[in-house]
Amino acid sequence: RYDDVLGAFRDKVNYLNGGTRNDLVKQLQTSDGDTHRGLRSGVFPRTGASVTAPFEPLVEETVADVLDTVGEAGGCELAQAVALQIPKRVVPVFIGFPDHLTDRLLTLVDPLAGYDPVDPVFPGPDLADELIALVDEMIRYKCDNPGEDVISHLIALEQVGELEPGGTALIVRSFSFAAFDTTVNLIANGTVLLADNPDQRQKLIDNPELIPRAVE
Repeated sequence: RYDDVLGAFRDKVNYLNGGTRNDLVKQLQTSDGDTHRGLRSGVFPRTGASVTAPFEPLVEETVADVLDTVGEAGGCELAQAVALQIPKRVVPVFIGFPDHLTDRLLTLVDPLAGYDPVDPVFPGPDLADELIALVDEMIRYKCDNPGEDVISHLIALEQVGELEPGGTALIVRSFSFAAFDTTVNLIANGTVLLADNPDQRQKLIDNPELIPRAVE
């Protein structure tokens, strides 16, 4: 029931993020208490509208290109051809993955995001170790080559003590696949809901100003 779930969410003693079967990779989602709050305070300033606005042209260009490809093909398998392709082209740029490491990140995305509901793949220790090693290598590179991206901002916070030691790695490990997972689910589930509720779909077609709220 709703009240049961709400109570569990608010129970900080018996229900924790860490120490579960999802805790193969130490990251934002598997932290608790002050550690979790400190990590979130480092993330939020770099994920608001003012920060993401410069990336809007990239997102728009990517979406248009992906949809053009689907249109030319006459159809697609939505999760793989659309929902996964968009973050694959946007997320590495937003996070700040250097080009020479991006391909390695993308090879980990499919099993980590588990986009296929028919044959879901739960990431094992080897895959988790690969992600940890990749993020550590990328952080070392960004320490020497900072830029205008999430990783560089987090490294700077950690260097001045505003983020706990190792906090950059915890957050970037989270972003490295969570951004794919959430985008795939949003696009796929949203499409299904609109297909199952044609009156709501038509309402959005007739009133595009409602789209932002519909996404929320």
